[in-house]
Amino acid sequence: MKNKSKSFATYLIIILMLVLTSSSLSLIGIFMGKVVTSISNLNLEEFKSNLIKLAVLVLINFISSNLAFRLNYMLGMEKFIDLKNELFKKDLENVEEINIANYTTNIENLYTNRFMVKINSINLVLTMFFAVISIIYINFKLLPIAIIGASLPLLMPLILGKNIQEKSRKFNEFYDFYQKYIGKKLDPKNEYLRYKVGDKLIEEKSRIEYKHEKNRKDLKNINTFSNISSQSLGSISYILVFIFGGLLAFKGEIEVGSIISVVQLMNYIVEPVIALSSLISMYNESKPIYENIKNTLNKKEIEKKSLDLSSPINLSAKNISFSYVDKKIIKDFDFEFSYGNKYLIRGESGKGKSTLARILCGEISPNEGKILLNNVDIKNFDFRDYILYIDQKPNIIDGDLKDNINFYRNEKDKKIDLTLFNINKKSSDKISDNDGLSGGEMMRISLLRSLVKTRPIMIYDEPTAALDDKNSKEVLGKLLSLDQTVIIISHKIDEDSLKKFDEIIDF
Repeated sequence: MKNKSKSFATYLIIILMLVLTSSSLSLIGIFMGKVVTSISNLNLEEFKSNLIKLAVLVLINFISSNLAFRLNYMLGMEKFIDLKNELFKKDLENVEEINIANYTTNIENLYTNRFMVKINSINLVLTMFFAVISIIYINFKLLPIAIIGASLPLLMPLILGKNIQEKSRKFNEFYDFYQKYIGKKLDPKNEYLRYKVGDKLIEEKSRIEYKHEKNRKDLKNINTFSNISSQSLGSISYILVFIFGGLLAFKGEIEVGSIISVVQLMNYIVEPVIALSSLISMYNESKPIYENIKNTLNKKEIEKKSLDLSSPINLSAKNISFSYVDKKIIKDFDFEFSYGNKYLIRGESGKGKSTLARILCGEISPNEGKILLNNVDIKNFDFRDYILYIDQKPNIIDGDLKDNINFYRNEKDKKIDLTLFNINKKSSDKISDNDGLSGGEMMRISLLRSLVKTRPIMIYDEPTAALDDKNSKEVLGKLLSLDQTVIIISHKIDEDSLKKFDEIIDF
């Protein structure tokens, strides 16, 4: 509530500063004419007085304009931090593919073409308003010409608005696809080189590149045509002012200095109108991106509440089936995992062991069947209080070893035994994903991370795949000595370790 009140107060100050900016700008136009009139009348005192007033107005305009935009940038910083945090929060729970562009190019587009367009539009409208008032003050007969002239540059954006929006939508949709395509092709690039099919890949990319650049060209063409047309119509507005202003001067109804003022004030009408036409195009261009992000944020998710289950915690898989497209990966898997027992799920690679592990821990929903904890469907509550899944690809964060083991959890007072999994580093040693850590080192860090605060059911996916035989036995020995239910997914286990499992599930 405080943040909203603060934002509202800041907006009011911004509007007040913009009013001061716009009104002072119109007064500058009026006093420019007065300076010219005093020169033509050879009135030195009037010339000095008007010149001083003109200088003061320029100073006021400079200060108020700077303050308005600085405050707006501050608001923008707060607003977009909140927006990106909300997006990030949604994407953390999102099971679909994440659109990274929402944090980079799309956000930049919204900042420039929507957020800044609003304040710029308000500034331009106020500038035009005070310019119109000033023209009425000089000679009201010029007002109709000013209004007609100012309206001309707006015609093209209004006519082409829907076309611009459609071309923008096409460009942005294909741009998102293009980014994902490049990432997918460059990540496994060595395989294309091994099979010597780089040329074929480049041919495929060229076809996609053509579509991408054509969409960009079409969008730029229509935007440029709209802007240039508006500028040309703006020039016609000046011609109209000179014609009718000159006629009034010949009749003696206004002074020459007043014509200069009106021409200057027409700048404050025609130029804002031209700029507004461009801003309307930019705003239309940003609309598909805005709608997409808005839909992402408005997706309703069922809030799962914590549930206090009584010990012991038993895990049940009831008739689980799962398919990828038309390929059946798991069919009618039914099993009861009793608390404290140790289970091995083994089988060849590609048989769906990891998929089963992700279903058991609730990260993937099965096509058929249920996962239960103490006979309660995990869909109905926050099951992560009871299940911890450790996958094959540990996440290493930039920081020291202790940071990586605690992993954002407030467990600073808990002692970490680095010898547990033979981690040959100090807890204060700096590590990162780019430090050349071996797969075995990363897995040992991940395993130790899982033991900082255990849960009733611990699921380990290939915990020894990157370890040698000696370390594999030690790791398995430690994991199988836990009091909790331990489920290990693996395709290689030594004979001695096999004897330590309560049940072996061949998959």
